[in-house]
Amino acid sequence: MVGPLAASSARPNKRVAVVGAGMGGLAAAIRLAAMGFEVEVFEKNATVGGRVGRLEAGGFSFDTGPSLLLMTDTYRELFHSAGRDLDDYVRLIPLDSDYRVTFGDGDSLTIRRTLPELINELERIEPGVTPRFYRFLEDACNKYRLGRSEFVERDFDRARDFFGLRNLRLLLKTRAVNNYYRQVSKFFASEKLRQAFSLQTMYLGLSPFEAPAVYSLLPYTELAEDGLWFPEGGMYSLIEAMERLATELGVRFHLNSQVESVVVTKGRARG
Repeated sequence: MVGPLAASSARPNKRVAVVGAGMGGLAAAIRLAAMGFEVEVFEKNATVGGRVGRLEAGGFSFDTGPSLLLMTDTYRELFHSAGRDLDDYVRLIPLDSDYRVTFGDGDSLTIRRTLPELINELERIEPGVTPRFYRFLEDACNKYRLGRSEFVERDFDRARDFFGLRNLRLLLKTRAVNNYYRQVSKFFASEKLRQAFSLQTMYLGLSPFEAPAVYSLLPYTELAEDGLWFPEGGMYSLIEAMERLATELGVRFHLNSQVESVVVTKGRARG
C-alpha cells in the first residue's frame, strides 16, 4: 500500500491524493491544484495517460489508444480554470473531412462537416434520405443538450441524485435508454447508413447493437457541434500538455506506484 502523503507545510485539509494519471486523473489534479490544494498523483504505470498511450518506432509516433478528439471546449475550459490557454500548450487541428467508412462490398462513404457535400454522399447511397437525416440530427441534438447539461456537467454526490425521478423522466422523454442501433434504424433504411451512424459507439468499446441510444450524441457532435480535431503530434500531445500544466501548478507525480487500498478513518481518506 502506498504510504501517507509526503509531508508539507500545507494545512492537512488542503492536501489531496489522486489515484490514477489517466485523462480524468490529470484533469482532477489540475482543477484541485488551481483551487489551492496540494496534489499528489499516484500512477501504477511508468507513464501518465492511462488509455491514451504512445508507441515510438522507427522515428515515428503512433497513438495506441483514442485517435479522435471531440468536445474541445471541455479541454479549453479546463485550462482556463487554471488561468491558462490550451493553445499555448498544444495545437489542435480541425478536420474538415472527418473519416471514410468502407463497406464490405467495396463502396465507401466519406463523413464530411460540409453539409451539402455530406448530403450528396447520403443521397447517393439512399435517395430521399435528407429529411430523415435532419430528423436524426434533431433527435441527436436533444440527447446532446440534455446529456451534457443534466448528466455530464452535473455533480452526483449520491446515487439517488442520479437515479431521481427527474432524471428518469428525462431518459424516458429522450428515449436515451433505447437500443442505439434500433433507434438509428428508424431514420435510415439503408444498412450502410445505419452502420455509418452507429459505429461511433465503438470509440468507447461498445457494440452499437447493445449500446443505449444516448450515444447518438457522438455523431451529432462530429457533424453539428465542435467536430473532430487532432492534436499536432498525436493524442498523447494532449496528455503531455495536461501533465505540463499540472506540474506547473505544483502537482507531484508518483509513477510505478500501485495503490492497493485507501485508509479511511471516520469517513475520511487519510492515506
